[in-house]
Amino acid sequence: MTIGEKYLAKFEAFYLPFALDYAKRNHLNLCTIVDDITDTATEAGGKKKTWQKFLIPSYLMNEEGGNISVCYFDSDVMINPFGKNIFNYHVDGKFSIVSEVNGLPYNDFFTKKVLSFKRNKYYSNKYPLDSAIFMSPEQIYKYHGLEPFQDYACAGLFVCESVKDATVLKDGFYSYHKDVETITDGGDEPIFNYVIRKNLDVHNLGYEFQALWSMEMANKYSFLFDSDRFNSHIEAHCIASCLLSVSFLHFAGSWNDARLSENKEIYRIVSCQENQEFDLYMKKKPLGHPVGRILPS
Repeated sequence: MTIGEKYLAKFEAFYLPFALDYAKRNHLNLCTIVDDITDTATEAGGKKKTWQKFLIPSYLMNEEGGNISVCYFDSDVMINPFGKNIFNYHVDGKFSIVSEVNGLPYNDFFTKKVLSFKRNKYYSNKYPLDSAIFMSPEQIYKYHGLEPFQDYACAGLFVCESVKDATVLKDGFYSYHKDVETITDGGDEPIFNYVIRKNLDVHNLGYEFQALWSMEMANKYSFLFDSDRFNSHIEAHCIASCLLSVSFLHFAGSWNDARLSENKEIYRIVSCQENQEFDLYMKKKPLGHPVGRILPS
């Protein structure tokens, strides 16, 4: 979903090539929604565009004329062309998301400390060292007056079945007016988490299906925060290396670290001939035949 010329241009330049390659390799259809799919004249309309993800299963079901499996991803999610087919890891009858709390490969507290410290030091001294980034799932739900749950997901990706989930999500959208207040400045994420956990059977996909670049950068590439020391070529290689180790990489947020994705060299690196050859090599099962001692010439 890329509603608005600015977002569409960015998606087409830096993200679409990856998504097209992934779709072709896995024989999937790709749909980009570029216009509003809601009646903005209603009180429920007029919210931030991201809220319209609630309406996508219903919209696609009507367009396709039947039940389909849907993988929604934000327009700032970069997909590894050689990554795993996400539908093979979705459980039929469930609503699949990626937890921001459970199953993480890194220490969550340490990661948020690094992010807060580095953004404050290198990007802006206005970035708070203590903020809502440290809220627990229970605190987030209670802040919004919602029944608390022990888990919380980034709302930038989910897999569902249109017939089973469309009504719940659509009702969730129309239950909140345009003046809704959230810790994401009127964004949908806290409400999205509550709606799916209250009404649907949620399944957690592995972290690799929505790795967060901010988390990756804080733990493996924290030197990139000091952007004056590194050129875009080095940044592109770091991001490409990271993307090739996961299936989906989300550049969430509006801080400088998220904008590192706006580099066309990343796609050239990821899709190079060597990586295509390595992908073929990965699919070959080794037999483990001993060949004797071999030394470099």
